[in-house]
Amino acid sequence: MGFAWIETTTSSNPTPFQRTTMFQPSSNMAETFAVLTTLIISPANSHINIFTDSLNTIHNYNKFSHKHLAVTFMKVKSHSEDQFNDQADQLSKEATNLSPIFLSPKKNNDNGSPCSFHNDKITGHKIKLYAHLLPTADLQQRNYPNLYPFHPILCTECNSQTYDNSHIGYYLAHLMELNQFLRTAATYLGSLITSFPNVPPSTREVILSIERSTLFSQVTDINHPTYLLFHQLVPEELISLIHLHIHLRKSTMEIVELFVQYFYTQITRKFWHIHSNSFHSWEKSRRIIKRKKQSYQKNCRTSHSQLTCDPPNATSPDLSFIIRISLSDLHKKNLHTTIVSQD
Repeated sequence: MGFAWIETTTSSNPTPFQRTTMFQPSSNMAETFAVLTTLIISPANSHINIFTDSLNTIHNYNKFSHKHLAVTFMKVKSHSEDQFNDQADQLSKEATNLSPIFLSPKKNNDNGSPCSFHNDKITGHKIKLYAHLLPTADLQQRNYPNLYPFHPILCTECNSQTYDNSHIGYYLAHLMELNQFLRTAATYLGSLITSFPNVPPSTREVILSIERSTLFSQVTDINHPTYLLFHQLVPEELISLIHLHIHLRKSTMEIVELFVQYFYTQITRKFWHIHSNSFHSWEKSRRIIKRKKQSYQKNCRTSHSQLTCDPPNATSPDLSFIIRISLSDLHKKNLHTTIVSQD
């Protein structure tokens, strides 16, 4: 079943997310996934407003106390021409054609198994990549307006461009390293294709097709297919490139998933750590520490005064989501995003 939500904290630039469940033909499960994914990507100590036309979702909700989240549900009338509710409804219907999302609901193992807390963190990180919700400077300013300067914060690596989710990995000085990683990734993809069972294709043909592909061409800016891979999206060219040599669609999808996971672990996470560590150093130099963020959010939860939590003209740190599910069953799988719990 499909589900979707729209993060509407900033109504001028709402962030949508859509996915489908698998092996769980239950509207309750789809509703749970919708709520769970919103909580995974929400910062700790947040106040979250969830608008849903499903009264069942509200009744079945159990509080997630480990992140100290204050969650408020608002029942809205379905098919009432509410802009975001109707949009989320359409997204959930479209999501039934997408590849499923796998989340592990248990947190009692931390050994790399499908039910580990470690894998849940990875799943949350992938969702944030997809939705452009990693804690870059622009989102930190939105969530903690009293702690950060009001002017755009430049990337601490290049000091020339605003530090937001689209900037990760594409700082000019990083492009040489990114292209080196991309050449290694091309070699890895070639090995996946040629070593796949059931009549492996000619190695020379595979190498030539990869070299001709724009997916592995020189990266000069974000207008490159790798941007999609950075954000957990699969370029159609990747699927076409593999399918050119592996004609079974199931086998093609298996190689796609292996390659996307490789790109995430070997490229995306490395560049994110570079940016994240650099920005943390910038924060520490300005005494913006975790304790202050927790204190800020705690004050916002316990106080109803806008003057206490928000300076004039600042965006509210509260997060708002419109969630919907679609009761259409999953009939086919089109791999456009890959967000799985396995590392």
